[in-house]
Amino acid sequence: MVPHIMNLKDAENVVRMTRFHPIGRRPVDGGNADGMYTMINFKEYIKEANEKRFIVVQIEDPEPLDELDKIAQLDGYDMLFFGPADFSHGIGHPAEFDNPFLIETKRKIPQIAKKYGKFAGTVGNLQNLQELIDLGYNFINLGADVVGLTKYYSEIADTFRKICKYEK
Repeated sequence: MVPHIMNLKDAENVVRMTRFHPIGRRPVDGGNADGMYTMINFKEYIKEANEKRFIVVQIEDPEPLDELDKIAQLDGYDMLFFGPADFSHGIGHPAEFDNPFLIETKRKIPQIAKKYGKFAGTVGNLQNLQELIDLGYNFINLGADVVGLTKYYSEIADTFRKICKYEK
């Protein structure tokens, strides 16, 4: 998952660095866990790694939009992922998720991804899940460990404060 793809050249570099020959030029190290510590035949390892890698390029800025069709046509990666928070920041409207340009881009990403056989991903929540599915997103990140842990530990701390009559 590679953030802030700014143009076609960035996307091409991601493919080049994450796929083996004949698709890319990823450095070879069959001694890693994915090569079963050299227990897989070298040529089979390269073939299998190219088939099993799932590469995501993130569209989080307005700059790549002019080349979005070309980026989506590129072979060697699997998902276009829209990052609305970073995108809002990139267009100068941080956290304004109702910004018309952001909404237009959020709609465009799954259309372009589908057109070129890519998965479309984004982040969401239970309140906008159906909307994102209806737009054509087929990968939606609905949670974050830091949010869940913050809620959990805040409850513990609040209960402790209450029982011990401790003020913040």
